[in-house]
Amino acid sequence: MEGSCLEPFQIFCFATHYLNAFLAQGEVSRIVPSVTTPSSWQPPPEGVVKINFDGATFEKGKKLGVGVVARNSLGQCVAWVSRRLGIAGSGVLAEALAAREAVFLAVRRGWRQVIVEGDCSSLVQKLQSRVRDLSAEGPIVTDVLTLAVVFHSYEFNFVKRSNNRVAHFFAHFSGVSAEGDVDIPPAAVPIVNSDLLS
Repeated sequence: MEGSCLEPFQIFCFATHYLNAFLAQGEVSRIVPSVTTPSSWQPPPEGVVKINFDGATFEKGKKLGVGVVARNSLGQCVAWVSRRLGIAGSGVLAEALAAREAVFLAVRRGWRQVIVEGDCSSLVQKLQSRVRDLSAEGPIVTDVLTLAVVFHSYEFNFVKRSNNRVAHFFAHFSGVSAEGDVDIPPAAVPIVNSDLLS
């Protein structure tokens, strides 16, 4: 495929074949989602990256924003993303786009054991149930679940908004798209630190 220009349908066929071949190699283990919602943000187990996501609407739904923050077992930020999207939509669509951005981040970074958390219960239920979704955000939910097969283990959890404050910050961070690693914007430092003290 290197150096060739393919039509979208050819790319789709290649990707489907590649995914099926990958799935035939072995089972992906899926961590059972937690049943209880903790009262404060909790770090992941050692060797696992926890990725929180949040979506936002601006200008009465004419623009959307997504925020993502990934942290290690010490609660340290290892990556973050803030995107302002020039598309219109609902809050649930923004949340779905944020969940996809969270999984994209994990795939790009090569993380294989992840916990993905968001504060939109209806979206998290769709991700946990893995049932075909015919809503407006259904294709994005399918994208998220398709991307998740590369993980050795993963789970999708619902968290209270109070446990998702850092992702919320990044969803509202700026009018431009930005991302980073361990160096987080100074305005986010007190929020991250308060999670560690809770």
